[in-house]
Amino acid sequence: MRHAVVVILLFLSQIALAQKPRALRYYSSPRFGLCTGTIDIYNDNSYAYESGCEETSHISFGKWRLSNDTVYFTPFNNKTFKLIDTVITSDKGDDSVSVVVFDKYNVNVTHKIDLQNLLLGDPRLLDDRFSDTSYVTQQFPQDADSIVLFSLERIFEQNFRYVVGNNKKFIVKLNIPSEWLMHPTSDWNIISDFGAIKRADGNLETFTPNFWEKQVFVREKKSVAAESPE
Repeated sequence: MRHAVVVILLFLSQIALAQKPRALRYYSSPRFGLCTGTIDIYNDNSYAYESGCEETSHISFGKWRLSNDTVYFTPFNNKTFKLIDTVITSDKGDDSVSVVVFDKYNVNVTHKIDLQNLLLGDPRLLDDRFSDTSYVTQQFPQDADSIVLFSLERIFEQNFRYVVGNNKKFIVKLNIPSEWLMHPTSDWNIISDFGAIKRADGNLETFTPNFWEKQVFVREKKSVAAESPE
């Protein structure tokens, strides 16, 4: 009986793990001493690619497929990708407007997003000087006209602006995991489809002309799990 219970618990634990996509991470050696790149390949056939030099960051993500020893990567169209899952508002609260953003696994990612606001009659974007410093939520003055997910607008080239009206609270849920939000100043990587050969040593070597030169992405030993709420 005890053995059966152990087997059931192991089975349930495997189901729980399966619900969280895991990734193999590959990283490239620095080019020109400053430029690096990473590719996270998830077991649900999605991937995330990030590259940058010094203070720059360029990201893209999409789907991958394997054919023999070749991995083919096809990025999503950032302009049509359905980034926002839901936006819940409430008119209950104090004399300010609060915003909190969660990823698809309910991880709070507010600190990873540049949130800004528009004031009535003023077309200029204001900075986050009214925001609290915890970033668990961000607070804005009650006379804010609209809340703007500014960094996400830049990455996805879509409109993520929400009229405040009588609302005091915004809860935004995204369709992507936390780790895909690399940096608030990231831009979308305009690289198109690309491919890589899976070498005998387990590393990836790109071969498409989308890269300036062939690059070898070295596989990390540990897999990467999607973040979970604390």
